[in-house]
Amino acid sequence: MYCVIFGAGVAGSRMAGVFDSKGYRVTVVDINSDAIKRLEARADVRVLTGDIISKEVLDLAEVGTADLVVCLTERDADNILGGMLCKQAGCGKVIARVRSNAFLSGREETFHNDFGIDEVICPETLTAEEIAKRIASPGVSAIEFFADNKVKLRELDVPDNSKYIGVPFRDVQFAGKALVPAVFRDGRTIIPNGETSLQAGDSFLVIGEPDSVKNIGSEFGDVMLRKRDVVISGSSNIAIALAEILEESGKRVKLICDDKDACKEISETLSKTLVLNGSIFDPAFLTEVGVPACDVFVAAAQNDENNILSALAAKEAGAREVLAIVDNPAMIPVVRRIGIDTAVSPRLVTASRVVRSVLSERIRSLAVISQYETDTLEISIAEDSDKTDIPLKDMGLPAGVIVCSIVRDGEVLIPDGDDVLKSGDSVIVFTMIKNVSAVGNLF
Repeated sequence: MYCVIFGAGVAGSRMAGVFDSKGYRVTVVDINSDAIKRLEARADVRVLTGDIISKEVLDLAEVGTADLVVCLTERDADNILGGMLCKQAGCGKVIARVRSNAFLSGREETFHNDFGIDEVICPETLTAEEIAKRIASPGVSAIEFFADNKVKLRELDVPDNSKYIGVPFRDVQFAGKALVPAVFRDGRTIIPNGETSLQAGDSFLVIGEPDSVKNIGSEFGDVMLRKRDVVISGSSNIAIALAEILEESGKRVKLICDDKDACKEISETLSKTLVLNGSIFDPAFLTEVGVPACDVFVAAAQNDENNILSALAAKEAGAREVLAIVDNPAMIPVVRRIGIDTAVSPRLVTASRVVRSVLSERIRSLAVISQYETDTLEISIAEDSDKTDIPLKDMGLPAGVIVCSIVRDGEVLIPDGDDVLKSGDSVIVFTMIKNVSAVGNLF
């Protein structure tokens, strides 16, 4: 399979790594020569410097022979036009990223029918949906459900006074059907063994039956709190899209913006959200609009620095949970360490969505803990699979790949090395992102 990726940023680079590990032939094109050099230094893919709408560049990239073209440049119009030109040249599937809702709205059929774009991905919409999903959970850190809600994944923090600090996992007995596939520490991912122990400031994943995961969460101070009151700061497309989603789910939503004209325009778009004009950095204003009493505060302005400072201001004011949109993925671990509950990167959300669109049809869902470069996949075992009735310990799973759960006939199993797979099973697999393709091929 031959893939051409236009754009060597976060999303493009991640896609290149996934496709390369899958054994595909890959070409990455970017107009920014520095971005191309950075990618070339860390990935074994063909790179070209040039413009997506240049015929010479398209010919050099051999887009007419490509099975897949992914357009991830910084300009919406270039992604659409470039995708159309690639389609006209004879390529297979085309995926294009479009950031502006105004550019996208009402044109989906046009992009598909007239331009030949097979799939249009909007980072603002995807990010708003991701944040709304987290707001609907007990906490704003990672949460996902698999196998028709029979298996739950949750990210938990280790408080400074936890009784589990320093206790080797071999001596920890969590009740119920659940396990811990990963511990996150100082931006690193640790695959635990019996000697591993938790430290203050760590976070970790727990996956298993929902009740078991809930009980383990309570051991770490994870309280089920109903979240009704949400305050959003910013006038970005993500802020507006999030407010619209939360309105429909019955949340009480306030949106803060320091631009009067923008407030007026937003208030005409949002029917149930209370739009307020003022500065997030004015403590008296924060108290007046109810930030200290809100359940969740979301910093959703246009730039990372503003969002980080806004989230810290809300946390200082007393907001129960704060979430910041941080486009630069490298900042996410830092943001968590300085007291912000979680951060979401639109670039990583987009990259994960593109990865999902090209994975095997047997991979029904995928959860990404993007700041730690890990994925959790739900894979259906086919009737003709050659992996059935083989003990898991003999399957040759790559390092860092863990079969967390098997759902068989509606029952959740937490397997050990002697368990085997059966046709029709749903298998929940934790893996580092670099192994996603290998996992998909293995099962």
